[in-house]
Amino acid sequence: MAKCYFVRLNNTATGAQFYKFGYTGSWDVEDRVKRIAEDYPHISYKIMKSVYHSDVDKVKKLEEYFLKKYPKNIWINEKLSGVTEIVSLPSCEVSKVLKEMSYISNRFYNERKEELALEDAS
Repeated sequence: MAKCYFVRLNNTATGAQFYKFGYTGSWDVEDRVKRIAEDYPHISYKIMKSVYHSDVDKVKKLEEYFLKKYPKNIWINEKLSGVTEIVSLPSCEVSKVLKEMSYISNRFYNERKEELALEDAS
């Protein structure tokens, strides 16, 4: 099991807002991103969306897809884990990401359903 996630980060000291795409093998994305807030108390986060699949390679490719589509375009002083995966996005792009991740999540769900049906049939 693996998850690709999209997180909004806020620097409460400066008011800067940016986003991070990532991948984790943990069931709970919170386990992965809460370390940022622990290491940098002035950075808060909100998990916007996550997509999971049992095929880890599919999830890694999904993360790569988003990182290529939305390359890093912001510099921050903090050396947080995954700093190369951060991006500044206008709200219209955030909406597009959320819609696309929802579509992919539904597609992955249907794939898992089909896999289970094939297992039950055999």
